[in-house]
Amino acid sequence: MAKGIAATRQLAKRQLTWIRNWPYAIKIIDANLEDKIKLKAIQHYFLSFVR
Repeated sequence: MAKGIAATRQLAKRQLTWIRNWPYAIKIIDANLEDKIKLKAIQHYFLSFVR
């Protein structure tokens, strides 16, 4: 089970890295404040596993 948890954390970390590198990610999010808030909540959730 520990391997599965570690793999999930690694995947979440990679996904955040990919999103940060998307050139249009912020522009799309800024178009809708609700989506921006949801993304921040998701990032906070995943980062709590990485720390």
